[in-house]
Amino acid sequence: MSAGGSQFSSSPSTAPGMEEIPTADWRGRAAPAGYALAAGGVILGSWWLVVALGVFPTYVLPSPVSVFAVILEKPQAFGGPLLETLGTMALGASTGVVAGVSIGMLVHYLPRLGRVLYPTLVATQNVPIPVIAPILVLMLGYGLAPKIVVIALWIFFPIVINTAEGLRSTPVELVSFIRSLGGSRWQVARHAELPSALPSMFAAFRIAASYTVIAAVISEWVSGETGLGSLMLRASLGFANPAVFASLVLMIGAGIGVYLFVLALQRILIPWHGDSGRAH
Repeated sequence: MSAGGSQFSSSPSTAPGMEEIPTADWRGRAAPAGYALAAGGVILGSWWLVVALGVFPTYVLPSPVSVFAVILEKPQAFGGPLLETLGTMALGASTGVVAGVSIGMLVHYLPRLGRVLYPTLVATQNVPIPVIAPILVLMLGYGLAPKIVVIALWIFFPIVINTAEGLRSTPVELVSFIRSLGGSRWQVARHAELPSALPSMFAAFRIAASYTVIAAVISEWVSGETGLGSLMLRASLGFANPAVFASLVLMIGAGIGVYLFVLALQRILIPWHGDSGRAH
């Protein structure tokens, strides 16, 4: 009885059908946000300290207080350009993703064509995009078209490579199993190759997300009359450094937002892959 009683008393008190709440899971998910906030606080604190110590004059490096004050005092001056830049980023990134995935699939499914395309793709990456941006303006005119092309050219190459390599990394056993069941080429692609390639593709999408803001700003410097890039350029020429830094802060925020959007989309579409962006 004593042995049985000890075994009974040591059993978990959780009722049948009830599971213990995995507290470590939500803590692990909240950790990256905490790290990001801590890093942002350190950067802002260091910035404020450098200004307070007078390392640089305020007309060269304005304080973070004055920068955020400019944004809050003139939200209409920054809201419109921010939306313009976000719209340009969305169109350019969508074009780059569609082009990159399409070419990556062509490289995989048509190997001979891939051997012809690869040298051309590599050559496009050896030409600095800011150098050809003015040429694109001459060819396409001022407006939205050259901006979209600049962003697409900037981001499509890693998407091509990761798409092709992801499709190629599909387990041979899985492909053989589907074919043994009478699966067609399309069914092999849908049920084996594309799911296997998604993690690699999303890795490229995250890289592209960090490049999109840079490409959008440079395209606005060259061909835009609106957007954060154009606003930054005008403020720089007018020696309005608080407005320059305010534009920079909004650009950084836009880039982080795009990256987090891609990461959230990855968690929704390929939950079995885990949290690639989580800090360990």
